[in-house]
Amino acid sequence: MQKVIPFIKGHKKAFWGIYLVLGIWIYAELYLGESFFYTTVYTYSLTGVISYFIVKRLNVSANVSVAWFTLLIALFAAEFTLRYIIRYPISYGEQNGDVYILTDRYQQYENLWIRYVKGRHDAYTLEPDSGEVKDNDVGDYHYKNDTFNALGFRGKLPVGNKKIILVMGDSFTEGCGAPADSSIPALLRAYVTAHDTGTDVMNCGVSGNDIFFDWMMLQKLVRKYQVKQVDFIVNSTDINDVGERGGNERFISNGMLRYNAHPWWEPVFAVNYVFRLGVMKLHDFDYTLRSATEKKQINAQAIEKITGLLKTDILPWARAKNIDVVVITFPVGVELHTPLTNYKMLVSKLKSVEGCRVVDCLPKLAAQPDPRQLYWAHDLHYNHTGYQLISGEVIDSCYSYNN
Repeated sequence: MQKVIPFIKGHKKAFWGIYLVLGIWIYAELYLGESFFYTTVYTYSLTGVISYFIVKRLNVSANVSVAWFTLLIALFAAEFTLRYIIRYPISYGEQNGDVYILTDRYQQYENLWIRYVKGRHDAYTLEPDSGEVKDNDVGDYHYKNDTFNALGFRGKLPVGNKKIILVMGDSFTEGCGAPADSSIPALLRAYVTAHDTGTDVMNCGVSGNDIFFDWMMLQKLVRKYQVKQVDFIVNSTDINDVGERGGNERFISNGMLRYNAHPWWEPVFAVNYVFRLGVMKLHDFDYTLRSATEKKQINAQAIEKITGLLKTDILPWARAKNIDVVVITFPVGVELHTPLTNYKMLVSKLKSVEGCRVVDCLPKLAAQPDPRQLYWAHDLHYNHTGYQLISGEVIDSCYSYNN
Protein backbone atom coordinates (compact mmCIF):
# COMPACT_ATOMS: atom_id res chain seq x y z
CA MET A 1 0.00 0.00 0.00
CA GLN A 2 2.96 2.31 0.74
CA LYS A 3 4.09 1.92 -2.87
CA VAL A 4 0.62 2.03 -4.47
CA ILE A 5 -0.47 5.46 -3.14
CA PRO A 6 2.71 7.31 -4.28
CA PHE A 7 2.41 5.60 -7.67
CA ILE A 8 -1.20 6.79 -8.11
CA LYS A 9 -0.25 10.31 -7.02
CA GLY A 10 2.51 10.32 -9.62
CA HIS A 11 0.14 9.25 -12.37
CA LYS A 12 -3.01 11.14 -11.45
CA LYS A 13 -4.01 12.05 -15.00
CA ALA A 14 -3.59 8.51 -16.28
CA PHE A 15 -5.43 7.10 -13.27
CA TRP A 16 -8.42 9.44 -13.61
CA GLY A 17 -8.43 8.94 -17.37
CA ILE A 18 -8.72 5.18 -16.95
CA TYR A 19 -11.36 5.67 -14.27
CA LEU A 20 -13.39 7.93 -16.59
CA VAL A 21 -13.11 5.57 -19.58
CA LEU A 22 -14.14 2.67 -17.35
CA GLY A 23 -17.18 4.66 -16.22
CA ILE A 24 -18.19 5.49 -19.79
CA TRP A 25 -17.94 1.82 -20.74
CA ILE A 26 -19.90 0.63 -17.71
CA TYR A 27 -22.71 3.13 -18.18
CA ALA A 28 -22.83 2.31 -21.88
CA GLU A 29 -23.45 -1.26 -20.77
CA LEU A 30 -26.24 0.04 -18.56
CA TYR A 31 -27.77 1.90 -21.51
CA LEU A 32 -27.77 -1.35 -23.46
CA GLY A 33 -29.74 -2.98 -20.69
CA GLU A 34 -27.05 -4.87 -18.82
CA SER A 35 -27.09 -4.84 -15.03
CA PHE A 36 -23.91 -6.55 -13.95
CA PHE A 37 -22.61 -6.02 -10.46
CA TYR A 38 -19.73 -3.82 -11.61
CA THR A 39 -22.24 -1.14 -12.59
CA THR A 40 -23.25 -0.83 -8.96
CA VAL A 41 -19.65 -1.13 -7.74
CA TYR A 42 -18.60 1.73 -9.99
CA THR A 43 -21.57 3.85 -8.92
CA TYR A 44 -20.72 3.42 -5.25
CA SER A 45 -17.04 4.12 -5.90
CA LEU A 46 -17.94 7.21 -7.92
CA THR A 47 -20.18 8.39 -5.09
CA GLY A 48 -17.30 7.84 -2.68
CA VAL A 49 -14.86 9.78 -4.86
CA ILE A 50 -17.25 12.71 -5.29
CA SER A 51 -18.02 12.66 -1.57
CA TYR A 52 -14.31 12.72 -0.77
CA PHE A 53 -13.73 15.87 -2.79
CA ILE A 54 -16.86 17.53 -1.38
CA VAL A 55 -15.82 16.71 2.18
CA LYS A 56 -12.31 17.96 1.53
CA ARG A 57 -13.42 21.17 -0.16
CA LEU A 58 -16.16 22.12 2.33
CA ASN A 59 -14.16 21.13 5.42
CA VAL A 60 -16.95 18.86 6.67
CA SER A 61 -16.49 17.72 10.25
CA ALA A 62 -14.89 14.36 10.93
CA ASN A 63 -18.05 12.96 12.55
CA VAL A 64 -20.20 13.79 9.52
CA SER A 65 -17.58 12.39 7.17
CA VAL A 66 -17.32 9.14 9.10
CA ALA A 67 -21.10 8.81 9.25
CA TRP A 68 -21.46 9.40 5.51
CA PHE A 69 -18.78 6.95 4.44
CA THR A 70 -20.05 4.38 6.94
CA LEU A 71 -23.47 4.69 5.29
CA LEU A 72 -21.93 4.13 1.84
CA ILE A 73 -20.11 1.03 3.06
CA ALA A 74 -23.30 -0.28 4.73
CA LEU A 75 -25.31 0.25 1.53
CA PHE A 76 -22.68 -1.55 -0.50
CA ALA A 77 -22.69 -4.45 1.97
CA ALA A 78 -26.49 -4.61 1.76
CA GLU A 79 -26.25 -4.57 -2.04
CA PHE A 80 -23.84 -7.49 -2.04
CA THR A 81 -25.99 -9.44 0.43
CA LEU A 82 -29.21 -8.92 -1.54
CA ARG A 83 -27.59 -9.75 -4.86
CA TYR A 84 -25.42 -12.74 -4.00
CA ILE A 85 -26.55 -14.21 -0.69
CA ILE A 86 -30.30 -13.63 -0.40
CA ARG A 87 -30.78 -13.23 -4.18
CA TYR A 88 -33.90 -11.15 -3.65
CA PRO A 89 -35.69 -9.50 -5.29
CA ILE A 90 -34.85 -10.79 -8.78
CA SER A 91 -36.59 -11.19 -12.09
CA TYR A 92 -37.08 -14.48 -13.91
CA GLY A 93 -34.10 -13.78 -16.18
CA GLU A 94 -31.81 -12.99 -13.26
CA GLN A 95 -32.95 -16.13 -11.48
CA ASN A 96 -31.63 -18.11 -14.44
CA GLY A 97 -28.27 -16.42 -14.81
CA ASP A 98 -29.32 -13.64 -17.17
CA VAL A 99 -29.47 -9.90 -16.49
CA TYR A 100 -32.29 -7.43 -16.00
CA ILE A 101 -33.14 -5.99 -19.41
CA LEU A 102 -34.62 -2.51 -19.47
CA THR A 103 -38.03 -2.22 -21.13
CA ASP A 104 -37.01 0.32 -23.77
CA ARG A 105 -33.83 -1.63 -24.58
CA TYR A 106 -35.87 -4.84 -24.91
CA GLN A 107 -38.15 -3.00 -27.31
CA GLN A 108 -35.16 -1.86 -29.34
CA TYR A 109 -33.71 -5.38 -29.45
CA GLU A 110 -36.97 -6.74 -30.83
CA ASN A 111 -37.24 -3.91 -33.35
CA LEU A 112 -33.77 -4.75 -34.66
CA TRP A 113 -34.78 -8.43 -34.71
CA ILE A 114 -37.93 -7.69 -36.70
CA ARG A 115 -36.08 -5.44 -39.15
CA TYR A 116 -33.53 -8.19 -39.76
CA VAL A 117 -35.98 -11.05 -39.94
CA LYS A 118 -38.53 -9.33 -42.16
CA GLY A 119 -35.82 -8.63 -44.69
CA ARG A 120 -34.53 -12.18 -44.71
CA HIS A 121 -37.46 -14.48 -44.02
CA ASP A 122 -40.56 -12.27 -44.23
CA ALA A 123 -41.80 -13.83 -41.00
CA TYR A 124 -41.61 -13.21 -37.29
CA THR A 125 -39.22 -16.06 -36.54
CA LEU A 126 -35.83 -16.62 -35.00
CA GLU A 127 -32.56 -16.25 -36.83
CA PRO A 128 -31.58 -19.65 -38.26
CA ASP A 129 -29.12 -21.47 -36.02
CA SER A 130 -27.84 -24.97 -36.63
CA GLY A 131 -25.86 -25.33 -33.43
CA GLU A 132 -27.30 -23.31 -30.58
CA VAL A 133 -26.35 -24.54 -27.13
CA LYS A 134 -29.05 -24.02 -24.54
CA ASP A 135 -27.38 -23.98 -21.15
CA ASN A 136 -29.12 -23.06 -17.92
CA ASP A 137 -26.61 -21.47 -15.53
CA VAL A 138 -28.30 -22.89 -12.45
CA GLY A 139 -27.81 -26.41 -13.76
CA ASP A 140 -31.42 -27.39 -14.41
CA TYR A 141 -30.70 -28.85 -17.82
CA HIS A 142 -28.19 -28.80 -20.61
CA TYR A 143 -28.87 -29.85 -24.16
CA LYS A 144 -27.90 -28.92 -27.66
CA ASN A 145 -30.53 -27.47 -29.96
CA ASP A 146 -29.15 -28.74 -33.24
CA THR A 147 -32.37 -28.93 -35.20
CA PHE A 148 -33.28 -25.31 -36.01
CA ASN A 149 -34.39 -25.16 -39.60
CA ALA A 150 -34.08 -22.58 -42.39
CA LEU A 151 -36.98 -20.52 -41.00
CA GLY A 152 -35.47 -20.50 -37.53
CA PHE A 153 -37.99 -22.92 -36.02
CA ARG A 154 -37.01 -25.92 -33.96
CA GLY A 155 -37.62 -29.14 -35.87
CA LYS A 156 -37.84 -30.26 -39.46
CA LEU A 157 -39.71 -28.32 -42.09
CA PRO A 158 -42.49 -30.19 -43.93
CA VAL A 159 -41.58 -31.74 -47.27
CA GLY A 160 -43.81 -32.71 -50.14
CA ASN A 161 -47.34 -31.62 -50.94
CA LYS A 162 -48.84 -32.19 -47.50
CA LYS A 163 -51.46 -30.41 -45.49
CA ILE A 164 -49.90 -28.71 -42.50
CA ILE A 165 -50.86 -28.26 -38.86
CA LEU A 166 -49.02 -25.26 -37.43
CA VAL A 167 -48.33 -25.29 -33.68
CA MET A 168 -47.66 -21.73 -32.57
CA GLY A 169 -46.56 -20.26 -29.27
CA ASP A 170 -43.57 -19.26 -27.15
CA SER A 171 -40.69 -21.18 -25.55
CA PHE A 172 -43.10 -23.77 -24.16
CA THR A 173 -44.07 -24.55 -27.75
CA GLU A 174 -40.50 -24.42 -28.98
CA GLY A 175 -39.77 -27.02 -26.33
CA CYS A 176 -37.35 -25.33 -23.95
CA GLY A 177 -36.54 -27.78 -21.17
CA ALA A 178 -36.65 -30.94 -23.26
CA PRO A 179 -34.86 -32.58 -26.21
CA ALA A 180 -36.10 -31.64 -29.68
CA ASP A 181 -38.05 -34.89 -30.06
CA SER A 182 -39.94 -34.25 -26.80
CA SER A 183 -41.44 -30.85 -27.58
CA ILE A 184 -45.22 -30.66 -27.86
CA PRO A 185 -45.18 -30.15 -31.67
CA ALA A 186 -42.68 -33.01 -32.12
CA LEU A 187 -44.84 -35.40 -30.10
CA LEU A 188 -47.95 -34.33 -32.01
CA ARG A 189 -46.07 -34.76 -35.28
CA ALA A 190 -45.01 -38.30 -34.38
CA TYR A 191 -48.63 -39.22 -33.69
CA VAL A 192 -50.18 -37.48 -36.70
CA THR A 193 -47.68 -38.68 -39.30
CA ALA A 194 -48.04 -42.26 -38.03
CA HIS A 195 -51.79 -42.10 -38.73
CA ASP A 196 -52.05 -39.69 -41.68
CA THR A 197 -49.33 -39.67 -44.34
CA GLY A 198 -50.94 -36.68 -46.02
CA THR A 199 -50.58 -34.37 -43.01
CA ASP A 200 -47.54 -32.97 -41.24
CA VAL A 201 -47.09 -30.91 -38.07
CA MET A 202 -44.76 -27.92 -37.91
CA ASN A 203 -43.23 -26.44 -34.74
CA CYS A 204 -43.66 -22.66 -35.02
CA GLY A 205 -42.78 -21.91 -31.40
CA VAL A 206 -40.52 -18.91 -30.82
CA SER A 207 -39.12 -18.15 -27.39
CA GLY A 208 -40.62 -14.90 -26.12
CA ASN A 209 -43.53 -14.86 -28.56
CA ASP A 210 -47.14 -14.24 -27.61
CA ILE A 211 -50.35 -14.71 -29.59
CA PHE A 212 -50.10 -11.27 -31.23
CA PHE A 213 -46.70 -12.12 -32.71
CA ASP A 214 -48.07 -15.55 -33.64
CA TRP A 215 -50.94 -13.90 -35.51
CA MET A 216 -48.55 -11.74 -37.54
CA MET A 217 -46.42 -14.79 -38.31
CA LEU A 218 -49.41 -16.95 -39.25
CA GLN A 219 -50.53 -14.55 -41.97
CA LYS A 220 -47.14 -14.96 -43.62
CA LEU A 221 -46.80 -18.72 -43.19
CA VAL A 222 -50.07 -19.44 -45.02
CA ARG A 223 -48.40 -18.06 -48.13
CA LYS A 224 -45.80 -20.83 -47.94
CA TYR A 225 -47.80 -23.82 -46.76
CA GLN A 226 -51.16 -25.52 -47.27
CA VAL A 227 -52.38 -24.98 -43.71
CA LYS A 228 -55.32 -27.10 -42.54
CA GLN A 229 -55.18 -26.33 -38.81
CA VAL A 230 -53.50 -23.92 -36.41
CA ASP A 231 -52.89 -24.82 -32.78
CA PHE A 232 -52.21 -21.75 -30.64
CA ILE A 233 -50.52 -22.67 -27.38
CA VAL A 234 -51.46 -20.01 -24.83
CA ASN A 235 -50.20 -20.13 -21.26
CA SER A 236 -50.00 -17.83 -18.27
CA THR A 237 -46.90 -16.07 -19.58
CA ASP A 238 -48.94 -14.72 -22.48
CA ILE A 239 -51.01 -12.72 -20.01
CA ASN A 240 -47.90 -11.07 -18.62
CA ASP A 241 -46.35 -10.53 -22.08
CA VAL A 242 -49.45 -8.92 -23.54
CA GLY A 243 -49.87 -6.86 -20.38
CA GLU A 244 -46.34 -5.46 -20.74
CA ARG A 245 -46.19 -5.19 -24.55
CA GLY A 246 -49.77 -4.32 -25.35
CA GLY A 247 -51.91 -5.91 -28.05
CA ASN A 248 -52.15 -4.79 -31.66
CA GLU A 249 -51.26 -1.26 -30.57
CA ARG A 250 -47.64 -2.40 -30.16
CA PHE A 251 -47.33 -2.48 -33.97
CA ILE A 252 -46.82 1.15 -34.96
CA SER A 253 -47.10 2.70 -38.42
CA ASN A 254 -43.46 2.26 -39.47
CA GLY A 255 -43.60 -1.49 -38.89
CA MET A 256 -41.70 -1.35 -35.62
CA LEU A 257 -42.76 -2.03 -32.03
CA ARG A 258 -43.68 0.26 -29.17
CA TYR A 259 -44.26 -1.34 -25.79
CA ASN A 260 -46.01 0.10 -22.76
CA ALA A 261 -43.83 2.62 -20.94
CA HIS A 262 -42.10 1.93 -17.63
CA PRO A 263 -40.96 4.45 -14.97
CA TRP A 264 -38.03 6.74 -15.77
CA TRP A 265 -36.11 5.32 -12.81
CA GLU A 266 -36.09 1.76 -14.16
CA PRO A 267 -32.32 1.89 -14.92
CA VAL A 268 -31.64 2.48 -11.21
CA PHE A 269 -34.01 -0.36 -10.34
CA ALA A 270 -32.09 -2.62 -12.74
CA VAL A 271 -28.66 -2.15 -11.19
CA ASN A 272 -29.28 -1.38 -7.53
CA TYR A 273 -30.86 -4.05 -5.35
CA VAL A 274 -31.15 -1.79 -2.31
CA PHE A 275 -33.17 0.70 -4.34
CA ARG A 276 -35.11 -2.19 -5.87
CA LEU A 277 -36.06 -3.63 -2.50
CA GLY A 278 -37.11 -0.22 -1.20
CA VAL A 279 -39.31 0.49 -4.22
CA MET A 280 -40.95 -2.92 -4.11
CA LYS A 281 -41.69 -2.76 -0.41
CA LEU A 282 -42.81 0.88 -0.44
CA HIS A 283 -45.12 0.58 -3.46
CA ASP A 284 -45.98 -3.14 -3.31
CA PHE A 285 -44.38 -3.65 -6.74
CA ASP A 286 -43.20 -6.91 -8.21
CA TYR A 287 -40.23 -7.02 -10.59
CA THR A 288 -42.46 -5.85 -13.47
CA LEU A 289 -42.77 -2.52 -11.61
CA ARG A 290 -46.50 -2.88 -11.11
CA SER A 291 -48.43 -2.88 -7.86
CA ALA A 292 -50.80 -5.72 -7.06
CA THR A 293 -53.76 -3.50 -7.95
CA GLU A 294 -52.20 -2.38 -11.23
CA LYS A 295 -51.19 -5.92 -12.08
CA LYS A 296 -54.72 -7.20 -11.56
CA GLN A 297 -56.09 -4.53 -13.88
CA ILE A 298 -53.38 -5.06 -16.50
CA ASN A 299 -53.88 -8.83 -16.46
CA ALA A 300 -57.63 -8.43 -16.96
CA GLN A 301 -57.00 -6.09 -19.90
CA ALA A 302 -54.47 -8.52 -21.38
CA ILE A 303 -56.97 -11.38 -21.21
CA GLU A 304 -59.56 -9.21 -22.97
CA LYS A 305 -57.02 -8.38 -25.69
CA ILE A 306 -56.12 -12.04 -26.21
CA THR A 307 -59.74 -13.16 -26.48
CA GLY A 308 -60.59 -10.10 -28.56
CA LEU A 309 -57.86 -10.96 -31.07
CA LEU A 310 -59.28 -14.46 -31.49
CA LYS A 311 -62.86 -13.24 -31.75
CA THR A 312 -62.43 -10.33 -34.15
CA ASP A 313 -59.34 -11.27 -36.17
CA ILE A 314 -58.09 -14.84 -36.04
CA LEU A 315 -61.31 -16.90 -36.09
CA PRO A 316 -63.11 -14.95 -38.86
CA TRP A 317 -59.92 -15.01 -40.95
CA ALA A 318 -59.46 -18.76 -40.39
CA ARG A 319 -63.10 -19.54 -41.26
CA ALA A 320 -62.73 -17.63 -44.51
CA LYS A 321 -59.70 -19.77 -45.39
CA ASN A 322 -61.24 -23.03 -44.14
CA ILE A 323 -58.55 -23.42 -41.47
CA ASP A 324 -59.40 -25.06 -38.13
CA VAL A 325 -58.22 -23.28 -34.99
CA VAL A 326 -57.49 -24.94 -31.65
CA VAL A 327 -56.33 -23.07 -28.55
CA ILE A 328 -54.27 -25.21 -26.18
CA THR A 329 -53.90 -23.85 -22.65
CA PHE A 330 -51.89 -24.81 -19.59
CA PRO A 331 -50.37 -22.95 -16.63
CA VAL A 332 -46.67 -22.63 -15.95
CA GLY A 333 -45.70 -25.63 -13.81
CA VAL A 334 -44.92 -23.71 -10.64
CA GLU A 335 -48.43 -22.22 -10.76
CA LEU A 336 -49.92 -25.65 -10.16
CA HIS A 337 -49.35 -24.96 -6.45
CA THR A 338 -51.26 -21.64 -6.55
CA PRO A 339 -54.95 -20.62 -6.94
CA LEU A 340 -54.40 -20.00 -10.69
CA THR A 341 -56.76 -17.03 -10.69
CA ASN A 342 -55.47 -15.41 -13.89
CA TYR A 343 -55.16 -18.69 -15.74
CA LYS A 344 -58.70 -19.75 -14.90
CA MET A 345 -60.01 -16.36 -15.96
CA LEU A 346 -58.15 -16.71 -19.26
CA VAL A 347 -59.58 -20.18 -19.95
CA SER A 348 -63.10 -19.06 -19.02
CA LYS A 349 -62.89 -16.08 -21.37
CA LEU A 350 -61.50 -18.21 -24.20
CA LYS A 351 -64.29 -20.75 -23.85
CA SER A 352 -66.84 -17.94 -24.02
CA VAL A 353 -65.67 -16.97 -27.51
CA GLU A 354 -68.06 -18.47 -30.05
CA GLY A 355 -66.37 -21.04 -32.27
CA CYS A 356 -63.18 -21.12 -30.18
CA ARG A 357 -62.11 -24.70 -29.51
CA VAL A 358 -60.15 -24.84 -26.26
CA VAL A 359 -58.12 -27.75 -24.89
CA ASP A 360 -57.43 -27.08 -21.21
CA CYS A 361 -54.54 -29.25 -19.99
CA LEU A 362 -54.78 -28.13 -16.36
CA PRO A 363 -56.84 -31.13 -15.13
CA LYS A 364 -54.32 -33.61 -16.55
CA LEU A 365 -51.35 -31.77 -15.04
CA ALA A 366 -52.99 -31.13 -11.67
CA ALA A 367 -53.98 -34.81 -11.34
CA GLN A 368 -50.35 -35.92 -11.17
CA PRO A 369 -49.17 -37.13 -7.72
CA ASP A 370 -46.28 -34.66 -7.64
CA PRO A 371 -46.51 -31.85 -10.24
CA ARG A 372 -42.99 -30.73 -9.28
CA GLN A 373 -41.68 -33.67 -11.27
CA LEU A 374 -43.09 -32.11 -14.45
CA TYR A 375 -40.98 -28.94 -14.66
CA TRP A 376 -37.53 -27.56 -13.92
CA ALA A 377 -37.24 -26.00 -10.48
CA HIS A 378 -35.42 -22.81 -11.50
CA ASP A 379 -36.04 -22.48 -15.20
CA LEU A 380 -39.77 -23.31 -14.77
CA HIS A 381 -40.20 -24.78 -18.26
CA TYR A 382 -41.72 -28.24 -18.41
CA ASN A 383 -39.45 -31.24 -18.85
CA HIS A 384 -40.10 -34.11 -21.27
CA THR A 385 -42.60 -35.69 -18.85
CA GLY A 386 -44.64 -32.50 -18.62
CA TYR A 387 -44.65 -32.02 -22.37
CA GLN A 388 -45.72 -35.64 -22.89
CA LEU A 389 -48.71 -35.15 -20.61
CA ILE A 390 -49.74 -31.98 -22.43
CA SER A 391 -49.37 -33.49 -25.90
CA GLY A 392 -51.26 -36.60 -24.73
CA GLU A 393 -54.17 -34.45 -23.59
CA VAL A 394 -54.21 -32.64 -26.94
CA ILE A 395 -54.14 -35.93 -28.85
CA ASP A 396 -56.98 -37.34 -26.75
CA SER A 397 -59.04 -34.17 -27.22
CA CYS A 398 -58.69 -33.39 -30.89
CA TYR A 399 -56.13 -35.55 -32.70
CA SER A 400 -57.52 -39.05 -32.31
CA TYR A 401 -57.83 -41.08 -35.50
CA ASN A 402 -60.27 -43.94 -36.02
CA ASN A 403 -58.17 -47.01 -36.67
